[in-house]
Amino acid sequence: LLFFGARRRGRAAAGVVAVRILLAADGSVRQVELTASSGSRLLDEAALEAARASTFEPATRNRAPVASEAVANYRFELR
Repeated sequence: LLFFGARRRGRAAAGVVAVRILLAADGSVRQVELTASSGSRLLDEAALEAARASTFEPATRNRAPVASEAVANYRFELR
């Protein structure tokens, strides 16, 4: 939602944001952390919001679900 609002207001709506995502053993998102900014607060917030709304298959060790972490890169570009 933030991304589209930025676009309507004519603000920068292109860039890449890196986010570290800590996952619970059930695959739910426990915490998100910005690891590389796009230079735009609006794009950074949109990436964090997208990461929080994501769902994941749980990681497993010896066939049992375990907590894990992932890094996601969110690319925003105007088309």
